[in-house]
Amino acid sequence: PVKKAEDWDSLQPVSIETGALKREQRYLELLLQKTKGEVPVLFTVFSPLTTASKLCPDLMKHVAEGHGESVKHALKAITETTCRLVERVIKMGADGIFFATQLSSYARAEESFYEEYGKPYDWEVLRASSGWCNTLHAHGKDIMFPLLRDYPVQIFNWHAWESLPAVDEAQDLTGKCIMGGLERMDITEGHKNQIEYEIYRTLKETGGRKVILSPGCVIRYPLDREMLSFVRKAKNEIEGRLF
Repeated sequence: PVKKAEDWDSLQPVSIETGALKREQRYLELLLQKTKGEVPVLFTVFSPLTTASKLCPDLMKHVAEGHGESVKHALKAITETTCRLVERVIKMGADGIFFATQLSSYARAEESFYEEYGKPYDWEVLRASSGWCNTLHAHGKDIMFPLLRDYPVQIFNWHAWESLPAVDEAQDLTGKCIMGGLERMDITEGHKNQIEYEIYRTLKETGGRKVILSPGCVIRYPLDREMLSFVRKAKNEIEGRLF
């Protein structure tokens, strides 16, 4: 939709009653029917800047060339749409949102850039969620932890063991429940020694409190069910010995 810098000016808020946004609401509805309140259900949304970068990979180049105001126009439209979607899914019964940001990494952008083009729009979306279980997913390596740790969410999730902060550092400096502790590729590649070590360190450093033991990001397919069973078994054994 964005081929050249001037195209940012033409972006407008879109309906949440059609297309992919409506489809995802239908999937949420089915999931809520299946889980019946037995577990928290989070609805994934992406940061407005992440969405914008998917619309055009030249986004940062356009900003550098002096088209920052046009990009901000588009970010406002994306934010408005995302906020309406968030409000809708919470009303439908989602317990919170899983808010994924992919450019909040020193490997991807300058912190000053994210302060201007990322954070204000992120906070607007997060404030739109009245859920009790909102999670920030800081994607990638070398995340902007000093910038992200005060985000208004209940749970902080990042690629632990792939990116700083350390597990105990994340818990101490965010004051939040942390989600992570397992390096996803160690699950995919069947590295049992590494997984046991990661479980041990994560539980040891947190005391087993305010932590949701999980991979830092999506596990690659195909899933190895034997490996997933090993993760559960190792977690139970280590927990039993530590506590």
